[in-house]
Amino acid sequence: MYNILLIRTSELYSGRDEIHGYYVPPIGILYLASVLMPSNEGKYRVSVFDAGLETENFYELETSLITNMKKLQPRIVGLSTISNEANLMHAIAEIIKRFSSEINVVAGGPYPTAFPERVLADKNIDYAVIGEGEQVFPALADAIVSEMPAEDIAGIAYMKDDELKINDSPEYIADLNSLPFPAWDMIDFGRYSASNNMLGMLAEGTYAPIFTSRGCPYKCIYCHNIFGKKTRLRSARNVFEEIKLLTEKHGVKEFHIYDDIFNINKQRVTDICDLIVRNNLDIRIAFPNGLRGDILDKEVIQSLEEAGAYTLTFAVETASERLQKMIKKNVNLKKINEAISLSAEAGLINFGFFMLGFPTETEDEMFETIKFARNSDLHFANFFQVRPFPKTGLYALALQNGYVPTDNFFDYNYHSYGINCSGLPAKDFTDMCLYAYKRFYFHPKRILKMSKKIPLDMLYRNLAKICVIIGWKRILEPYHLRFAKS
Repeated sequence: MYNILLIRTSELYSGRDEIHGYYVPPIGILYLASVLMPSNEGKYRVSVFDAGLETENFYELETSLITNMKKLQPRIVGLSTISNEANLMHAIAEIIKRFSSEINVVAGGPYPTAFPERVLADKNIDYAVIGEGEQVFPALADAIVSEMPAEDIAGIAYMKDDELKINDSPEYIADLNSLPFPAWDMIDFGRYSASNNMLGMLAEGTYAPIFTSRGCPYKCIYCHNIFGKKTRLRSARNVFEEIKLLTEKHGVKEFHIYDDIFNINKQRVTDICDLIVRNNLDIRIAFPNGLRGDILDKEVIQSLEEAGAYTLTFAVETASERLQKMIKKNVNLKKINEAISLSAEAGLINFGFFMLGFPTETEDEMFETIKFARNSDLHFANFFQVRPFPKTGLYALALQNGYVPTDNFFDYNYHSYGINCSGLPAKDFTDMCLYAYKRFYFHPKRILKMSKKIPLDMLYRNLAKICVIIGWKRILEPYHLRFAKS
């Protein structure tokens, strides 16, 4: 039996000292574990390691990782990574190869999929898996342990004679129902539920993330294309069975849906909700992501609320019609604002996502977005600085408008202040982003609105966090006169 260690990386601050972020059960590597174990008749023993959850800093991580490898003696280590975790992924690969050069290191996830040339420039990484790993990784693992050539396996990239080779990817997995559920037995739900999560709150004690679809038909120029532009849907019954399993076997009471676009098919949404209601599952549902707000209607919102939904997230991005067209999101601003109000009327907590600093975006357009958020029925809002990830349409547009790219992917963290694609001077742009938070949150009407929906201790924590983001000095000083028009 061969040991495989699957690692989910985390964010790493400069100086290689502190790991930080929210910790979500590593659903990607749990899917890989589930397809590796039963399909190979006991060939593989799979272990998972979450770098963020297991350790608090880089030095603890190194010690813990070496301890695990001494115990497991893995033949293969898989690394699952998003782009702003690239620094840590390469550091982990170096630790692995220093421990044993015989271990095959395989990188997968959004970062290796988008940047295989960058990943494989690291001599500590043997292969990259491009796109969905459930088909590719088992085939690659079989080739490695059998000491057979891997060069013909679809969906991998590797170096040969110092030349990058990228094989054609297989077709996307059309029937998502054919995939086994993630290997939920391999994690401690309690540890994740006690940590920060993507939403920033929990209504119940134990939660799990869930993907009910893959892919998105929209063509936003800032977004990834990991799962393709055709939406593939799990059936309502398949989704319900996973929810039921997690509820009955693991005591999960809350589900966070991470789809790109859960509500692309209205009938499937109502079917999932009906199954939950008819079977008397007492659960809560949250959407830290997953919804297209301008196609939500009263019937869908009511179905979600009856099934246990308590919070929805609306990704508005910008209130500028011009910018909506430019970034090809094309949100109907009137309809999404109506959906926000319908959701509030149904008693749900509303989160809003906005982006400031698009190339060519004017100060007036930023004010327009801030005003939209402030006047809406949102309870919470995040104002992210635009991040032009390489190999996206937004990146090309930013370069055309004078953007000087950074080579450090950690700078693409959405909460950092190192990137400015707008036409505003850097200090003015940072002030604008901080002003957006101040203008949205520090308003008696909004504080009252929040106090009616969340416990007071949570309200205090959220406002304190906003104060830290803005800075106490900015909180106390009067609004700058030139910002008064928003």
